[in-house]
Amino acid sequence: PLSSKPDMGLQNEPRRHECEITHGNNSGNTIFFVLPAHNILRSNHGVQILTSEIRIHRCSRTASTARARLSMTVEDQNSNTWSKWLGWKEFERYDVLVISEHYRNHLVPVIWRLISILGPAGLWILQAPAINLLFKRQLDDEQTRLQAKALVGALTQMGPTFVKIGQLLSNRPDVVKNPIYLDELQTLQDKVAPFPDEQAKQMIEDAYKAPISQVFAYFSETNVAAASLGQVYKAKFKNSDEFVAVKVQRPGVVYTASIDLFILRFFAVFMKKQLKLRSDLPGIIDEYGKQLFDELNYIKEAQNCNRFRSLYGDIPGIVVPKAYETTKQVIALDWIDGTYAPWEDGVRMTSIGIQCSLKQLLEKGFFHLDPHSKNLLRTPDGKLAYLDFGMMGELSEQRRYDLLASMIHLVNKDYDLLAEDFVKLDFLPPDTDLKPIVSILKETFIGSSDSGKLQDLNFGKLTKNMASLARKTPIRLPPYYSLVIRSLTILEGIALKSDPNFRIINEAYPYVTQRLLNDPSKELVDALAEIVIDQSTGKVRWNRLRNLIVDGKMGRLDLVAPKPTSSREVTALPLARNATKIPSNALVPTTAAVSSIST
Repeated sequence: PLSSKPDMGLQNEPRRHECEITHGNNSGNTIFFVLPAHNILRSNHGVQILTSEIRIHRCSRTASTARARLSMTVEDQNSNTWSKWLGWKEFERYDVLVISEHYRNHLVPVIWRLISILGPAGLWILQAPAINLLFKRQLDDEQTRLQAKALVGALTQMGPTFVKIGQLLSNRPDVVKNPIYLDELQTLQDKVAPFPDEQAKQMIEDAYKAPISQVFAYFSETNVAAASLGQVYKAKFKNSDEFVAVKVQRPGVVYTASIDLFILRFFAVFMKKQLKLRSDLPGIIDEYGKQLFDELNYIKEAQNCNRFRSLYGDIPGIVVPKAYETTKQVIALDWIDGTYAPWEDGVRMTSIGIQCSLKQLLEKGFFHLDPHSKNLLRTPDGKLAYLDFGMMGELSEQRRYDLLASMIHLVNKDYDLLAEDFVKLDFLPPDTDLKPIVSILKETFIGSSDSGKLQDLNFGKLTKNMASLARKTPIRLPPYYSLVIRSLTILEGIALKSDPNFRIINEAYPYVTQRLLNDPSKELVDALAEIVIDQSTGKVRWNRLRNLIVDGKMGRLDLVAPKPTSSREVTALPLARNATKIPSNALVPTTAAVSSIST
């Protein structure tokens, strides 16, 4: 090795090294190097264990030298010998190629997990849906609830990965249409059976390398909450007056998660091929896998938490905890008192959450992927607190601009421009004929409204209709779409419990118009010009500009604009260069808006 950077982890945890290996023989496709026989190495970067040798599959070549950079873990060969021999392995990150290659060569844990999964799942199918279908039974609410409870029990027996999937489904009324099933699946958010407290406390002592009594001035006797991947204790560090929440990861979940994802992805590839699905089902599993592995890494969660706090902690009405001493399986964060939804002022609380979500999605690009009702608290002073930062998403700057433009085009019913946005957003291939797509999009979005008007757009219906389009048209659903739409539908679902007439687009549009009128970036200047200037005549659409300004200032979405009069139409280029007089009855926009139109 030319360089070695040890990084010590938990007590009895392997050491991690980064090494650069150089081999002068460039004749073959594989580089070999020999290590001491008493050590074995593991890596997530295309490296495979071959007794005392490491075979590197991916390398870059320059002249006659082959070089490769990899991360490797060194540990005693005697530790967990049987587990390794059987094929159990802990992966540092989700890598489809590495995980697939490993479990194709180690089928024992795969078979064991298949039995563990198919047993409860098959029993539930035989007892519930299969019998209903066979005998054409119509179930009353009580019988349906019993079957829903049986499904929750089956998911719990199948393990944390499937409990997490059940939690995701509990926030998707577009997928799970029966409200009784939705209610029962939501019990998975906070009614998961805990693992023994003694085992959790031992893990904490191993993490801090000291007895609990030496680290904490106070530590709760039992857990205060249990979730799919871990459980929480209330504690207070010594020499501190503030309470913290100490979260401990479920034992063994890092091993089963990789096998479960391998199995799910195998079936996803099979279904996509056999059913000729247009949607990228394997890609969705991969996206879920990356998020799950991030959530299993508490060091990553602590980084996410503190980054989220620095970006959004100063927003009025928002509270974000601070993360403290953290290891891969134990994390401590500020303790926050509060109550879970539903709240009496649910619409006001959701409005705060939506404004924060819009900043996450459209301004900073770093967003919370799992804002369900158990990850949001109403503090005693009426603020909204975010919890659990394991699942986070990120959007590029260009993607954020494209999303903003698409929302404006949708509200203004510019379906031609919206079709072009769909290409930029990866919903359509670049070579797609957009003419037939325009009418399809118009029908889809109007059909996703309860009243046929865009101000009544329902995100649950929109998600369902988009999924239907993906089966019938060239439109495809990129993996990031499900993450973004999920974060918004969860918030909309919380608000709908307080106000059935709540619509997220009415909350979002004022923010969008403010960004459009005040952001000097070229992308949004161009988007503004597309909206307020008639592309065929080059004249300003004063009614649209007026509505943008009013909606941005008043927080009101008015989609039914009056028809423009000829006295208000001014050629765009003279406005910029010849200083044509603007009618006195025209509403003058902000400086940024005038600058945008002039540009």
